[in-house]
Amino acid sequence: MNIKYRVAVHEDKEIINNLFIEMLRSIYKIPEKEKVSGYGDEYMDKYFEDNNNIIYVSVVDDIIVGYLSINAHYEYEENFIYLDDFCVHETFRNLGIGKHFLKMADEYSNTLGINKIILHVEIENKRAIKLYESNGFIVDSFDDSRIKFAKTVR
Repeated sequence: MNIKYRVAVHEDKEIINNLFIEMLRSIYKIPEKEKVSGYGDEYMDKYFEDNNNIIYVSVVDDIIVGYLSINAHYEYEENFIYLDDFCVHETFRNLGIGKHFLKMADEYSNTLGINKIILHVEIENKRAIKLYESNGFIVDSFDDSRIKFAKTVR
């Protein structure tokens, strides 16, 4: 199987939104018969403007099978990138796509000159927790039903 990676373009919005809905269903155990709202009409536009927010997609046979959205934060005391949403279609899990996305996040962080990556994950999402821990993320704090992970990139 040939997996390719690229920066998302505006035309990818619908597929990314469908993956986002799949992710929500999976995390929150929402049945197929229940309606789930995806991103708002203009939410993803910030990723296609000339700023430091970006979405990477993984593609198999010209079909997007996963994505990682990244937001750059420049704050008074600390700059960091935030891994906002991260989803790999169920059929394509355990193929190294998630690990590759995390490597891409490291590289993007270095490109921006930012050495810290932050993300949140639901406490019940054991598979994701294992992925993050095995890729150098450490628990920073707990927030209700989520864990905040952080990683320093060199």
